[in-house]
Amino acid sequence: MLKRHLSSVFNRYGLLISIIIIVTTFVITRMLFYLKYPMPVISQDTSSYLKPALSLLNKEVPIFDNRTPGYPLFLFISLAATPYLVLIVAFQTTIALFASISTIIGAHSLKRYLSIPTAIAMSAYSSIAINIKQEFGICTDSLYGSFLLIFTSFLMLSLARNRRLYWFLCSFSMGCVIYIRPTGLFLLIPYLIIS
Repeated sequence: MLKRHLSSVFNRYGLLISIIIIVTTFVITRMLFYLKYPMPVISQDTSSYLKPALSLLNKEVPIFDNRTPGYPLFLFISLAATPYLVLIVAFQTTIALFASISTIIGAHSLKRYLSIPTAIAMSAYSSIAINIKQEFGICTDSLYGSFLLIFTSFLMLSLARNRRLYWFLCSFSMGCVIYIRPTGLFLLIPYLIIS
């Protein structure tokens, strides 16, 4: 009887419980940074991403000699909204949270019982120190990983629902992954096999 009742609760509220799990994980693991140490991580590559973004802000033609335009374009949009680098980190955190939630929704669309295990897995993944460090940095790592998750979630939604909108969003997010980092070209192989 208890097993049937728990199964009914998880079927009905599993997605909501999963979203609460991932949001709580994000708040707990990132709160200290935003409250006590709001300093973005600057790496050796940061200037090579900021240079084209600042060129765009100054209405100059940027030179993408050794970087793809995806992340500098994200920086340009972010810097146009705010001059504070810590808010760019907040944008990256928001995108990472959206990516985690969308992955849970994608898994839920395939099989309802997958939402809570996916939420636990996404909580573990998003709590790894290297992922948090990359998210707090002005570099492509966080955005690349987030868009890989977004691609995966739209792929799951496309396979579960087979609607044109989901296939379009899957293709668009794959394009964003490639635009951020050319190593995302590996996504073409499974995408072509599945579709």
